[in-house]
Amino acid sequence: MDAIELKDIRVRLKGTVVLEDITLNVPEGDFTALIGQNGAGKTTLIKVILGLLRPQQGEAFLFGKPVAAFQAWERVGYIPQHAIRVDSRFPASVREVVSLGRVVPRGLLRFLSPRDHTAIDRALDTVDMGSKARVRIGDLSGGELQRVLIARALATEPDLLILDEPVAGVDPGTQEGLYGFLRGLNDEGGLTILLSTHDLGAVMEMARTVACINRRLVCHRPAAEGLTTEELVETYGSPLAAATHSH
Repeated sequence: MDAIELKDIRVRLKGTVVLEDITLNVPEGDFTALIGQNGAGKTTLIKVILGLLRPQQGEAFLFGKPVAAFQAWERVGYIPQHAIRVDSRFPASVREVVSLGRVVPRGLLRFLSPRDHTAIDRALDTVDMGSKARVRIGDLSGGELQRVLIARALATEPDLLILDEPVAGVDPGTQEGLYGFLRGLNDEGGLTILLSTHDLGAVMEMARTVACINRRLVCHRPAAEGLTTEELVETYGSPLAAATHSH
């Protein structure tokens, strides 16, 4: 079964066509990198997948069900763009942030059960942050904070993890480490991943599948097959931009 299926998606925002005729599927167990320049429509497409934006044309499905009728949202973990920005004075600890992955879907007034605590501990251990459970999140590095945000998403025990530009604002070494970590979640746990980025870099080596968009779907194929020069230019809009993002 496909975790995500998109059929003929078309979105117009403020009179401008942002997405046109997007047909795309992400099978369960895949790690798909959604690649495109800033403004290419990646975030808009993710909003369609999550039911946050209704397309003017086409339909989106999650695990075989139309998004409009989908109710099992605990199966979907989501890390939005710019989630890494945290005020250094924010008093919450790592564990408290990860606990939100169990609290929010079930209601803020509900006490955490032993099963909830087990899921939180497992999520922290998975991202190797168990030893920093009591550390204030404002004291973490960018890479550590991203791991905490992933742990919060994993605490819901999802089958699908969606990340929108997760490496924005972190250094190249941390980026590569994060991509490798995500590939491990995919390889070892079978977690289905959709990750959007404007930067090819290491993600081409870590993802199983690549989908390039620039309003339209430019290509969709196994990442190991690489991209042609023409596809890079169509994705990024110019030879110079294509060369910049392919390194």
